[in-house]
Amino acid sequence: KIYAVADLTHTNITRALGDYTGTATDKWNGCTLSDILILNNGVDDPQFWAGNVGTPAAQLTNWPATTKCKVMRSFAGALVALNVTEGSTNYKSMVRVSTSADPGTLPASWDYTSTTNDSVRVEGKLSETPDAIVDGLQLGDNQFMIYKDNSTYSMRFVGGEDIYAFDLVSRSSGALSVNCATAFPGGHAVFSDGDLVINVGTGDPQSIANERIRRWLFNNLDADQRAKSFAFTNLHRSEVWFCFPSIGATWCNMAVVWNYKNNTFGVRDLPNLAHADAGVINVTSIDTWDSRTDVWDQAYQTWGANEYS
Repeated sequence: KIYAVADLTHTNITRALGDYTGTATDKWNGCTLSDILILNNGVDDPQFWAGNVGTPAAQLTNWPATTKCKVMRSFAGALVALNVTEGSTNYKSMVRVSTSADPGTLPASWDYTSTTNDSVRVEGKLSETPDAIVDGLQLGDNQFMIYKDNSTYSMRFVGGEDIYAFDLVSRSSGALSVNCATAFPGGHAVFSDGDLVINVGTGDPQSIANERIRRWLFNNLDADQRAKSFAFTNLHRSEVWFCFPSIGATWCNMAVVWNYKNNTFGVRDLPNLAHADAGVINVTSIDTWDSRTDVWDQAYQTWGANEYS
């Protein structure tokens, strides 16, 4: 199911067709496009939700029939589908890009055969390396990075007949799993297979992990559950968290935390997470007299203020 949370209220916004069919290993991913939320699990049709809890999520408008993708992201006003399955055939190196959408709308077409729009379907340009596409993420204003298991490509809008240009950035560094690349002020921080790296869009990604933390991390990462790893950025604290299941754990119970301003590392425990992120919480509830159960002399809050983080 999909739920939306506002304050303490959880609202079921699952599609009208009923529950989704992905399993625990089919990791949800997505993006926003003109404030419209896009959600995808690689098994069901991609979903969109416009932010009204009274209207449930629904199949992405104009999405091609009998088509699935492992990951969906946004780039330059369009949606990008990665690692695409058409019918019963999986194309592990395929990228499909929708037409550019007008602000506040969804893409009008994914028809790559049309000569009047900017939708594309590309596979061969990413087959220079044999591994599968794992994820992708916009880098800066004009570049989209595509992460495979052990290699990295860039996609740029160039217009003309090709519309997008694809270049091999690295043959030796990719992403460990879906949601293992995260944007921070210096580029992308990537949880790769065997290292923690920075990708700035040109040249091989550079390692940020010292030998001690790298050896500790990959000695403690559960190999069978590694696909559940993820990374996210906490801008307020200038940190990137690389979260993973330790040996014997089913979900992410530990994180290597990198402070990118100080270039320091720390380790912390996690409460068995599938995902996490950092952002502003919309707090509208007000503390009332009737809701208070503490003693006046023990109340420590500032009058007229909410505790907030």
